[in-house]
Amino acid sequence: MTVLDRKRMRDLLRARGMLLAVAAIVATGTGSFIGMLATFNNLDDARAAYYAECRMADFWIDLKKAPVTEVRKLATLPGISELRDRMTFPAILDLPDVPQPINMLIVSMPREQGPVINNILVREGTYFTENRRNEAILSDQFAEARGIHPGDTIHLILDGQRKAVYVTGLAISSEFVYFAPPGSIVNDPKSYGIVFLKRDYMEDVFGFDGACNNLVGTLTPEARADGGQEAIDGLAHELSDFGVFSATPLKNQFSNLTLTSEMGGLQSMATMMPALFLAVAAMVLNVLMTRIAQQQRTIVGTLKALGYSNRLIFTHYIQFGITVGFAGGLGGWAIGWWMSGYMTHMYQTVFEFPSLANTFYPGIMAAAMLISVIFAILGTLHGVKTVARLNPAEAMRMPAPPAGGAVFLERFPRLWKKFDFRWQMILRGVLRNRIRTLISILAAALGASIVVVAMGLVDSMNKMISFQFDKIVKSDFTLSFRDEAGGDAELEVRRMPGVLHAEAVFHVPGTFEQGSHWKKGVITGLPSGGTLTVPHSANGEAVPVPPVGLLMTRRMADQLQLNEGDLLRFTPVRGLRTPHEVRVVKIISSMLGMAVYADYTYLNHLMGESDALSEIQMKTAFTPAELNTFYRRLKESPRIQAVHSIREQKAAITRQFQASMQGMAVMLVIFAAVIFFGSILNGSLIALAERNREIATFRVLGYTPMDVGTIFLRENLLLNLIGTVVGMPLGYLLLYGMCSQFANDAFIFPTYVRGVTWINTFVLAFLFVLGAQLVVRRSILKMDWGEALSMKE
Repeated sequence: MTVLDRKRMRDLLRARGMLLAVAAIVATGTGSFIGMLATFNNLDDARAAYYAECRMADFWIDLKKAPVTEVRKLATLPGISELRDRMTFPAILDLPDVPQPINMLIVSMPREQGPVINNILVREGTYFTENRRNEAILSDQFAEARGIHPGDTIHLILDGQRKAVYVTGLAISSEFVYFAPPGSIVNDPKSYGIVFLKRDYMEDVFGFDGACNNLVGTLTPEARADGGQEAIDGLAHELSDFGVFSATPLKNQFSNLTLTSEMGGLQSMATMMPALFLAVAAMVLNVLMTRIAQQQRTIVGTLKALGYSNRLIFTHYIQFGITVGFAGGLGGWAIGWWMSGYMTHMYQTVFEFPSLANTFYPGIMAAAMLISVIFAILGTLHGVKTVARLNPAEAMRMPAPPAGGAVFLERFPRLWKKFDFRWQMILRGVLRNRIRTLISILAAALGASIVVVAMGLVDSMNKMISFQFDKIVKSDFTLSFRDEAGGDAELEVRRMPGVLHAEAVFHVPGTFEQGSHWKKGVITGLPSGGTLTVPHSANGEAVPVPPVGLLMTRRMADQLQLNEGDLLRFTPVRGLRTPHEVRVVKIISSMLGMAVYADYTYLNHLMGESDALSEIQMKTAFTPAELNTFYRRLKESPRIQAVHSIREQKAAITRQFQASMQGMAVMLVIFAAVIFFGSILNGSLIALAERNREIATFRVLGYTPMDVGTIFLRENLLLNLIGTVVGMPLGYLLLYGMCSQFANDAFIFPTYVRGVTWINTFVLAFLFVLGAQLVVRRSILKMDWGEALSMKE
């Protein structure tokens, strides 16, 4: 071991507390990089393998009804590689021990197992057999939640008929990695599931012999490279005579869209979080290494006089940064592996994959170590370069005392005299050490911004839930009908015991066209003066539906290039499919991405109807007996297609998002604490080293360690609370960037921070300062003030 090696070991041990604090910040940054990027890769690898195994479709087209012979001819259209025609219908499951009807989606599958598009993977039991026509395969998550096993017989209400089906197996499909009931955004496997039935059995039950109402297909490599929209639009145009409800590319398919949005958020976090932590670590390390290098300038001068080159001295001090970076990288490996395991396990409860495991990625680990070392070296450079450039004679002399003089506050005597001597000492130190002060404020600002992001994520999610269920949808139940019903259905519902109020809603799917722009969508007809569905703008204001014309959300209007007062062409899918010229009366910014509203009476008149309705919303106050009667009548009704309990939807959304968001928030708050502690400890310990003579003088004069510690507490509170104020708007901007990653055509994730969150950020910053102060006080108690006052020869 060389002389410089021994010196480096002694210096590292002497400054181990401050260096470990910086290494902790580096470890947190590299750990977040590893954890989030590894989790992203875990999801991406699982998705790619799952999609390939199930032959995931590139697009979905929903139809009213089309002959299979005509549909299959379209497989030769440009850009289309393969088509699969099938049937999908909503249905109700009637379980004997469950009073409420359970909504299900029925999907047809070939009688014999084969490599079809959107295939299924049987997890338990078997595929269809030749023993029965009425065999079924259930989605695995739903069956597990409801305790259904292969060999059980269940009863489905299909096209108004109660049918018994025999469960042969439980399966999963890449089409339903994330599966939510209609009108909801969360996966609730206990209240919604998939039933796969034989194709010929469904044809008989639904009267679809030789027909289909859903197409899935794959694109040619060339069409897929171009996005495939032209090929999908061409196919939808050819099928327009059969009533195209929607044409959905893979990127907009709900399950894939939800998964992709979540992965996009992970990618953003994997970039943002490490950058914040490593930037703080580099700044704090810069202050520390500048201090160490300045303290050792006479040693550097001696080494140069003895013949050590600038390169050797420069390398010697740079190795401090390399050591900190390497130690932080090792800590980051441990944190990242734990974090990726935790997050991957969390996603196992949200998304359904055949296999989703936490995988070790050597490339990510190596990149994290390289990044941590590079940032540590960058933080070391400035302090080392200032000393390495000194010539031996200059370096061996003690540096000139720092410039004194009055700080700018002393130019205001009346103000200055209001501060006691402690505050005057603090303010002089803060204003004279501008670089260190700025870095302390920036570190606190970044820590505070992370706290705002952590708590803001929970606030934003609660805001969206409140917006949807407390402002827009105020009903307790929604009944959907298989076909359009009339006013008699609404009257029948109103007469049910326990129903306080009921409102009809009319949904008309169709195509919106404006010039060369078009979009599939739905007009929702709401009754004038209705109270159970009330459109609201993003700022929470209720917006009345115009008596004539359309009320449209901003996202939909932007995609169609529409302004208020413009006319558009709307062609309904059902009925005569006659194009209508309709005026856009009002455009609002809303959290609901593609909603379009119209007055119920106006929409009925536009469609040539009088009192047609698609669903009925209800406000209820059931007794237990009335609720059981209500559920029994719904199961017996041949017209009911689905039953939605709004309260259960809200509870499911709250459970799922609170579990994920609150866990993430706690993790981010811990990360913020690391930044605060690391920055405060380094600043305070450096200040202790610089002021040891002053502190010793205070001790001789009779001041207690508590009195001395109060000076550092005041300084830390001043700098960190200023940094917290600066960091709050930065945190809001970071939160806005994260929330924008989750926006899609279905909903827009709001950026919302409650007033109490700003207060909590201040409180946490204060607590972090107090926690760091315990270490500072311990250092004051251990200080040898007699040695500090002794004169050095």
